[in-house]
Amino acid sequence: MRRIEFRCVDGGLVEIAIDDVPLLELVRQAELPYARSEQLERQEEFAPEPAPLLAGDYTYFSRNQCGWPSRHYLDEPAEVAYNQEDDET
Repeated sequence: MRRIEFRCVDGGLVEIAIDDVPLLELVRQAELPYARSEQLERQEEFAPEPAPLLAGDYTYFSRNQCGWPSRHYLDEPAEVAYNQEDDET
């Protein structure tokens, strides 16, 4: 069985960890092959600088958005997250 933790970290953010591995690191590892491919495809667009490598380039929710008594991680997710456009997930 996996262990999931919600940890308060610097800046009032809530970090999610699965078996002591931060969720954003797990996401980064999963996205990395696709992000590298996109980085190569977009290199001319950003030349002479390298194109950004966006794998796992996210942040956690603030404690204000998802900390108790919020039900964000239960059955009432926040409609709009930090720095999110209306049509993004």
